[in-house]
Formats: sequence, structure tokens, C-alpha cells
Amino acid sequence: MNDLVSIVVPCYNVAKWLDDLFKSLDAQTYKNFEVIFVDDGSKDETAKLLENYCKNHKNCRYITQVNQGVSVARNNGLKLAGGGFVCFVDPDDILSPNYISRLHELITSGDYDCAVCWLKKIDENQAYENISQIDVNLKKLEIKTYQDSQEIMTNYIRWVYEYSSLNKLYKTSLLKELPNFPNLFNKDIYIYEDFDFCYRVFSAVKNVITTNEILYYYRQRESSATHQKFNKKFLTDLLAFETNYDHCKENYPEAFKYLASKRICQTIGKLMLMKRNGFDSYEEIIPLINYLDKNYKQCLNKGMRFAYPLMRAVFFARTIRKHEKNNAK
Repeated sequence: MNDLVSIVVPCYNVAKWLDDLFKSLDAQTYKNFEVIFVDDGSKDETAKLLENYCKNHKNCRYITQVNQGVSVARNNGLKLAGGGFVCFVDPDDILSPNYISRLHELITSGDYDCAVCWLKKIDENQAYENISQIDVNLKKLEIKTYQDSQEIMTNYIRWVYEYSSLNKLYKTSLLKELPNFPNLFNKDIYIYEDFDFCYRVFSAVKNVITTNEILYYYRQRESSATHQKFNKKFLTDLLAFETNYDHCKENYPEAFKYLASKRICQTIGKLMLMKRNGFDSYEEIIPLINYLDKNYKQCLNKGMRFAYPLMRAVFFARTIRKHEKNNAK
């Protein structure tokens, strides 16, 4: 077994946070790893910092690409991954010193396809030196294993493993069996691209091992994609659900109930975000309204089922009437 772990790190204008990531990489207790940095056309000092770091670390290298987004960057990093295992790390996040060693220990303990740890969100200005001060509140170590495909997918859709690709170590041989490898991240999905990727991973895995240890610290940034002003790219998270909707319905009936409910909640949330940002495009709003009119009662959240008709009447009735009037002409 190739015990080299490949870490793929897409980078775009993250010079401010790279030092913290470098420190957490240097502190890793597991040393048999390589890092592939992919600079996605950064305009700040990111490329310079990556170049300097890689000069002093023989296990690290970086490549550059014209700005194409995180999905393309991860795919290009995957092309170069030479390890028997792969994980993805965002450049503004921080790793526990035991991040690689613990996940590698778990995934090789029973020849598992994927090992999962917990992640914790941290403040934008949280420094590496202060990570030890965070109360992780781990009262009891819990290691769990899953072999049933229905349970594995249901757990994923219910967020047991998180939707993120970041808190997981994958067997490279598994990823290579997936269609379109190494282009596993959909470049047309800008929000929730991780969901689409992980759905396909968990539909292929035969077994999963998890720990409740917090080994990954996810930085919440106001300038990140999910905190930017609304634009049409924000609607691509719905594409992440739609892409796998029929497959889940046919193959994972229990998981599908949660997927359908999540898609409804996400759609309602998207409409409210559009409203708050003054986005009033019939072309984008009406299909979402039509979908919800037909499906909102499938939502498992009683509050959402109650709120949608009221929200529709209060916030979007005028938009709907204008649309219907224009179509009647």
C-alpha cells in the first residue's frame, strides 16, 4: 500500500492566511505527505508566498492556472496527486497536528475507503497559535464504522459526515474508479460543489470510518463565496442537488427523503436571499416558485412547510402577478 498522503490546496488571494496553514502543515506528526498547491490566478502575494514555501519544502509544489474557480483548481491538483490517499484543504484553514496521522491511522485500520473527522468553524481572525485555546469539548472518543450503502448515504445527506470535502481522507484508488477522474468537481457549481463531489464519493464507498475528534478548523470569512452579494452563481447550489436528485430517488429511498427536504429548504432560503438583495428576475424566480408550489409539502421541517405559503403571498405575489400578466399578453 502506498502510504503517501496527497494534500490538494486550491489558492486564490489568500496571502493573509497562508502563514497559519504553513505552520499547521509543518506541525503535522505524520511526515509522509505531499502538498500540491494550485494558485487560481491570484492577484495578491499568494503565488510568491507559495513559491518561497515550496523552495524550502521538498514535499511541496505549486502550479498556476488562469482563474477558473476552486473546482478546476482541485481537479488540476488531483491530476498530480501521487499518494495512495488524498485529502483537500482550503488555504485559509488550520489543521490539527494530528490531522493526517489520525485519519491515516483510521483509514488503514480496516482498509476503509474513507475516514472522516469533525471540523470546527473558527473566526476569520483566529490565529494558528490560539487554536489550542479552543474548547473542543470532546467528552468521549467515539469511533464508528459503516458498511451498509443505504446507511452511508443517509448519514451523508443528514449531515452526519458534513457536506464538506475537507474533513475527509479518501483512498485514491476509490476516486480513480469514479467517472471523469480527475475532473471530479463540477466546474459549473460554485456553491455546494463539495456536496456534488461527496455525494458521488459516498455512492461508491463500501465502508467508512469516523471519529468525533476535531482535527480540522474551518475559517469563516466575510469575503468568501458564501458571504458575497447575491449573483446568479449563488443558484448553482441548487444544481448540486438537482444533479443527484433522480439517482438518489432511485437508489437510496431513505436518504432521498432528506435530500428532497434539503432541496426545498435550500430553495426557500435562496428566494429569501434574492429578495433581500433586490434580485427580481422572473427568469430565475418563477421556476423556483413553481418547484416549491409542487413540492414544498415534502419538506420535513414543519416550520418551513408553514412558512412557504406565507412567504409566497407576502414577498412574491406581486412578482408572480407581473409574470402572469406579461405571459397573458
